[in-house]
Amino acid sequence: MPKINRITCALILLLFLVNTLSAQVVSIDKKLNIDSLSAIINAKSPDSVKARASFLLSEYWISSNPKLSQQYLDKGRKLGSSNSFLKALSFYYEGRLEYELHHAAKCSDALLKSEKLLGGIHSEEAARFRRTALYYYAENLYSEGKDKAVIATVLNLIIPLTVAGKDTLLMAKSYGVLHKTFNDNSHYNQANLYIDRAIALMKKIDPQGRLLVAYYLRSAFTACYQYKFDKVKKILELTKNLLKKFPDSKEMLDNYEVEGIYFMEGTRESDKALASLDKGQKLARKMGNEYKVTTFLLQKYNVYLNNSQYDKGIPILMEVSKNVDFMKYALNKQSIYREFNRTYELLGDVPNAYIWLKKYNQLTDSLNETRLRKDINELEVKFRNAENQKKIVELNAANSKANLTVKNNRLMSWLFAIISFALLLILIFGWIVYRNAKKMSVQKEITHQQELKDLKQQEEIKLTKAMLQGQEEERKRIARDLHDGLGGMLAGIKLNLSEFAISHEEERDGSLDPIINQLDTSVTELRRIAHNMMPETLLKFGLETSLRDLCNAMTISNISIHFQSYGLMNDLVMQEQISIYRIIQELLGNAVKHAKATQILLQCSYTAGSFLITVEDDGIGFDVKELENKTGMGLLNIRNRVSYLNGIFEINTNKGQQGTTINIELNVRA
Repeated sequence: MPKINRITCALILLLFLVNTLSAQVVSIDKKLNIDSLSAIINAKSPDSVKARASFLLSEYWISSNPKLSQQYLDKGRKLGSSNSFLKALSFYYEGRLEYELHHAAKCSDALLKSEKLLGGIHSEEAARFRRTALYYYAENLYSEGKDKAVIATVLNLIIPLTVAGKDTLLMAKSYGVLHKTFNDNSHYNQANLYIDRAIALMKKIDPQGRLLVAYYLRSAFTACYQYKFDKVKKILELTKNLLKKFPDSKEMLDNYEVEGIYFMEGTRESDKALASLDKGQKLARKMGNEYKVTTFLLQKYNVYLNNSQYDKGIPILMEVSKNVDFMKYALNKQSIYREFNRTYELLGDVPNAYIWLKKYNQLTDSLNETRLRKDINELEVKFRNAENQKKIVELNAANSKANLTVKNNRLMSWLFAIISFALLLILIFGWIVYRNAKKMSVQKEITHQQELKDLKQQEEIKLTKAMLQGQEEERKRIARDLHDGLGGMLAGIKLNLSEFAISHEEERDGSLDPIINQLDTSVTELRRIAHNMMPETLLKFGLETSLRDLCNAMTISNISIHFQSYGLMNDLVMQEQISIYRIIQELLGNAVKHAKATQILLQCSYTAGSFLITVEDDGIGFDVKELENKTGMGLLNIRNRVSYLNGIFEINTNKGQQGTTINIELNVRA
């Protein structure tokens, strides 16, 4: 095949890989054509294509050859430096590499830079890489033990993006991250919730795949922690057929471990537990997975410990202690020493128990000392960094002092102006609040006083009403008694004297005539008094007629009283008619007795529930204040009756001035 055709085919292969795999991890089961990608890099291809090929090769070598992976990453970053999307991808692959190298801080920094840059690029491919960058960022947080940050990142960022992008595979993986986070913190119910969601998604995506098997086994481990061994049994039955496709896999190792725990803790069948753990240990050695070999050894140790076969536990601990990779971690070494001490104690071997306890204590003290030394070193590094930073700051300050001073002065001026303005606003606001509060207080006091005044007025009106009603009832009774009793008696006496005078006309000498005339005058005066106390015309003919009779009765030779009425009605409440009559009677009486008037005008009108009274005279005026200070009952009775009818009483007069006008407005009911 000509060389140019090989290059063309390689380009086509790369574009296919880019469009189909994008940000997904290249599975080991998929064989990547390394030669084709290398050919693309070496051919006369566009820099953007070479950059993508370099990134794919960097990803391929991440686990097996990190140094070569770094070289391809640097090459791809250089080729794609002018392209914003490729620049974002360079940070993504850098984060992937740092994650593999367990450089947590560098990993998080690179992945967050990638996510930020990809967020500003609007394409489906950028969105896929952005979601994946956040997924590896969450995995990195998990490796650091930052559980709250893991949960927040997955729930608040990754899940919404996977829903929007319909990326169900990444969503399932994200639920897997949540499961192991909650599981590590013993929140098993929450862990079960998210692993069940991951399993449900994987059943739809790849019902025979390894990831589904892995999630089933994770769920089984959680069930073991909860001692739900019925659930563990069902899961083992499900994975039995699925694992036939993956005999030499990590999932098969996990399956053997779950079986061992199930037989050890669930059914208490130690032989079956040891058989499963032996199978797992052999497979782990075959796969070169020393970590799992140690795991199976420690599980077998637990089986022997549960069966009180302490002597069989010692060789296992010895074998584990010879694992250099495992024992290089101080915490693992500390744990093994502690188990040696505990097992020898259970065996009753006090000397050996003491030896291992001593080693355990020495190691613990060493770890504490190491931690202390580490803390001191960190503080020294921080101090040196602070000193260096201080020198740098001093040098920079010397160069920019003038500009900084100007900026500070300007800032202080603005700050002073803002603070002054803010204080002014606070003062104005405080003054407004104070004024409003004061107004509210005054208004409340006024309202309170008005309520008290209204209550007092209502009580006075009730009292006045009762008093007036009592007065009128008493007047009516006295008038009736005078008219019917004493008036009848005087009339009878007069009639008897008149008959006696007629029958003895020849004998009488005229001495009875003055007596008869006096009786006649007495009867007339009695009737006038009775009429004043309770006018019969008011009761029989109504207010207008009674007022007219009152004016005529009070008119004498030197005083003329004129009565004018407008729209008066006889269907007013009788008690109110009586009150109006008494008010006018009192006003006319005062004008006749005290005003020295020759002309008096009485005007009465009624419109829409309002009764207006005006009394004018041409007599001498008076000082209202002096009159109010006197103890007379006339003016007081008028005011009481006006208050009783919710009226207004107004006097226009002045001492030494001719004429007086009194205006009264009453509220009455028809």
